[in-house]
Amino acid sequence: MMGWGMFWILLKIIVIGFIIYGLLLLILRPLEKKKDNSSILILEERLARGEIDEEEFRRKKQVLQQKE
Repeated sequence: MMGWGMFWILLKIIVIGFIIYGLLLLILRPLEKKKDNSSILILEERLARGEIDEEEFRRKKQVLQQKE
């Protein structure tokens, strides 16, 4: 009888673990997509601060988009 009780407790722990894992995947996946565009966002910030001019911005942006 005690063996079945332990089985159900372990099963509940496993199910809760899968639920937590699934939720983490749902939360973290959109963040991964933002990382892909982070180089272009940095480039836009540099343009806004005046560190690079528009011509250099366009050139570097084109290079980054070709790598994708």
